[in-house]
Amino acid sequence: MVAAWVLGNVDPSNFVPDTASGFPFDSGTSCYAEVDCVCTDLRWYRSGTDPNQKPANLQLWNAETAEILATVSPVPDNGGIGWQEAALDPPIEILGHIRLMVTAAWRDYLQDPIWFPTHIPPPNFPAILGSFPALYNPGSGGGLPTTLGTGWLIGQDARFATVAPSGGGTLLAETSFTTAIKWVQEADYYLITVTTSPQTRYERDADGVIISRLIGSWSPLEGDYAGQRYQMDYKQMKLILPSGQHMTGVSVALLQGAEATLQAWSIGT
Repeated sequence: MVAAWVLGNVDPSNFVPDTASGFPFDSGTSCYAEVDCVCTDLRWYRSGTDPNQKPANLQLWNAETAEILATVSPVPDNGGIGWQEAALDPPIEILGHIRLMVTAAWRDYLQDPIWFPTHIPPPNFPAILGSFPALYNPGSGGGLPTTLGTGWLIGQDARFATVAPSGGGTLLAETSFTTAIKWVQEADYYLITVTTSPQTRYERDADGVIISRLIGSWSPLEGDYAGQRYQMDYKQMKLILPSGQHMTGVSVALLQGAEATLQAWSIGT
């Protein structure tokens, strides 16, 4: 399993209390789930010790349907400066390749912690920041934030974790690699999770729509399909033969700059 906070690489010392907003509002951190995963925790950053300096709630949204997936209210708060975390029980199941948003509701003209970045560090897999990561809604009506913020980021965050593949089975072994690997390890199928994207950009058509998500290719080491390369298009996918037959090993090649974990699974009976 791979798990990480979306803002896990942000230096929280750059968060400072902001008093310039002058109105209650909802702030949002936009992100994108790259694979099927679960959201396990929500958090917000306390940058001062004023007991009134905190949001009324934290929420996780499906930003494509404006559906609220989880709400934490009241928010966690130990009174000290730092991240205030709340576990989601049970975790929220997320389908891959959808836009999400984590929001904080700031009410009664409360101060909010603002992070002024020179650049926003890349987040950790399995989620990535949206093209416009900071959004807000002026006023106190709630709802999904849609107004773009520029030059700043507000400290609401979510932790996502990859999930075991569907269909059950038994995990036999796991390894990590970069560039390429020949792994002599028996399996009914392999599960690859690309944790660092390749340097090559995805191919897009004239309208900007992604037409290829090529990550790399793979081939079984032995048997009828040995030497036949199969394309990998997504950051997490099963490597399984058309016949579903058992494999004794696998060869995987990634595009330059990519890193991945590889698991061997037995379907079993």
